[in-house]
Amino acid sequence: MNNDELIHRHVDGLLSAEESAQLSHLLETDAAARGRYLEIAGLHAALAADETLRLSVPVVRPAQESRSVRIRSIRQLAAGVMLGGLAVGTAWAIVQPRALRVAPLAVKAALADAGFEAGAPIPSSSVPSEPGQWTGDPCAIVEATGRVQPREGGRMLKVLSASNTGDFVGSKNMAADLWQVIALPGSGPRSVRVRAWFNADTAKQARFALAAVAGNDAAASAKELWDQRYNESAPLPFARTTMPVDHDPATWEAGELTLQVPPHARVLVIGIAAFRLSDEPANGWFPAQFVDDVSVSVSEEVLP
Repeated sequence: MNNDELIHRHVDGLLSAEESAQLSHLLETDAAARGRYLEIAGLHAALAADETLRLSVPVVRPAQESRSVRIRSIRQLAAGVMLGGLAVGTAWAIVQPRALRVAPLAVKAALADAGFEAGAPIPSSSVPSEPGQWTGDPCAIVEATGRVQPREGGRMLKVLSASNTGDFVGSKNMAADLWQVIALPGSGPRSVRVRAWFNADTAKQARFALAAVAGNDAAASAKELWDQRYNESAPLPFARTTMPVDHDPATWEAGELTLQVPPHARVLVIGIAAFRLSDEPANGWFPAQFVDDVSVSVSEEVLP
């Protein structure tokens, strides 16, 4: 078997343990063989999936190892070129022609009383003017109610009404709303994920909505930011999703949305809505609809 056949059998993962030892000795003692190995291994590395190479010790692998391990060692050896010759078993310098992009790092944003465990009453008002509090239409922080248990912890939010003035026949308030304003961490383009969990103990299917809008303004202007979320002439980073909730009060359904925010975004307004059962009498519009375990995470791609 000539040297080229031996090298090709190695990169194809066909070498026996004896042949692997033979190739290792060849690369240690023959400069021409090392050059040919690099040529063949480089071709195979170019055809393999792209993966940034890091400093590593190349080793000729026996045939029983996995293909992913063999491919990695081929890339490493193909990239390890040192002026004046090289030696198998030494650390080879790895050239990185471009900065390495690492996976986005998710950071939890500071959301006040995300699981409603504090038990403090939620003010009945519009979008808050500062972070760190929930506001909204009439609601209550409750423990286990009827057949519904909190998803996490010992408390959850129960929707009461779609209007501060009370639900009544002819009311145009189609949903009970809940809001919170948070400061967005990070400074570059970011991906924001908002999640909340919903449940209902109703005879008919209940529906909820989850929405978020981001802006560059201070929290004091959060209400204006929320009011402009549908403004097509000056579009804002905005996302909204609706979800039905099944008839099983023992299960919670997750609502989730993701929006991309630009570097200048500093504030996020979260909105949660529970739709009324409009074909019911006014006093039965929100028989038992619940929210729990809200979370916001922010991911930003960074360079090392």
